[in-house]
Amino acid sequence: MKKNVILIGIVALMSSCGDIYDNIKEFVDEEKVYPAGYSERYVKAYGGENSVVIDLCHPDSLFLPKAAHTVVVYSGRDTVFTPARSRVKIPGLTLAQVYRFKIYTEDEFGDRSKPVEVTGKPFTDEDKSSLVVASTISASATQGLFSPAPSPDLYTLCSISYNYTDKDGTVIQTDKLTPGSFNMYNLTPGATTLLHISYEFLPKDVIDTVIVSDVVQIWTMTTDEFYTYMNETQPFPNNTPRYLTNDPTIPLVINAADFDLGGYDKAFHRARTGNDGNMTYRQDGGDDYRGYGVIAGLNSGVLEGLGWFDVGDWYVYTIEVQNDGEYQVEYAESTYNNGCQARLTVDALNVLDIINIATTGYWGGGRVDWIAPVGTVKLTAGKHKLKWQHQNNANYDFGGLRLTYVGPL
Repeated sequence: MKKNVILIGIVALMSSCGDIYDNIKEFVDEEKVYPAGYSERYVKAYGGENSVVIDLCHPDSLFLPKAAHTVVVYSGRDTVFTPARSRVKIPGLTLAQVYRFKIYTEDEFGDRSKPVEVTGKPFTDEDKSSLVVASTISASATQGLFSPAPSPDLYTLCSISYNYTDKDGTVIQTDKLTPGSFNMYNLTPGATTLLHISYEFLPKDVIDTVIVSDVVQIWTMTTDEFYTYMNETQPFPNNTPRYLTNDPTIPLVINAADFDLGGYDKAFHRARTGNDGNMTYRQDGGDDYRGYGVIAGLNSGVLEGLGWFDVGDWYVYTIEVQNDGEYQVEYAESTYNNGCQARLTVDALNVLDIINIATTGYWGGGRVDWIAPVGTVKLTAGKHKLKWQHQNNANYDFGGLRLTYVGPL
């Protein structure tokens, strides 16, 4: 009796293997499989120009069975992309606000996956209008120099294009320059030249570059004003003549304290009065300045430096260049510096970007070092006027300058 029962059970089980779901078929009308959706961990939004770009999938994980469309829902509207994709761009977002996006996939029957959500803010025309390029503009009688200042916390400056009209009426135009300083030539002396600039920016946390246009005024000196500027000071006797040649083995070394003769606000400008260091080097040098001279040892000999610089202090050095060429510029850091900036102009033009002076943090001891090159300047044969100006922070020492030939113009 027991054997028969066991046999019947086995037979019944074997007969059901043809379709193990046969016992539930009568309760099911049809089977529905929803399309695969996106994973929240891969979804990220980026600002674009009047748009938001949304990454939806890791590049190696794009597998969306049954997904025919990507649907983005925001501000009460649906935007449908066909076929389903791993990245979408939502255009026409002109309000400077944060948008919330709900994103599905959808199959051919209109069935939607489980949604993911993300927020994003477009870069709008209002944001664009707030982009400002800090710049330094300088000019002589016939030349101008435009130097944009970097602002990495706000944007990357990708390229610059510009145009202006020179004194002969010729429109000088460039396109897609590498960002940095550039010169304007053959300008009208004693006049205003309009410089039309287009900047290509990549704002921080934005995926698209944007174009911003501006018009800058360049004021040139008159010919007489430039002549007066170039000739109102004379080299200090210790370095006369101050010749710079195209022999790279013979650099021109200029003591900081050997600034030109010519008087206050012509040869130098100094906020402090008196003689802080009780030095005697420029006590009777034909100039109305009781200077601070630091005797400090260098590989190349001894420099007479300047100390206790204040913000805005500057000194002028006239040199004679014997050969056209490009020259490397180094400065000597004398005794102490608490971290500051300086600027070098040549013939009234700001030829180098802001120079960041390395911090030393020690006093005394006669220690002076030549700093690695801070840039190069292009000089034609003839007289040139160098001006070293302290930009920020007080109390730093300056040993001097060294210029070395590196190549032809």
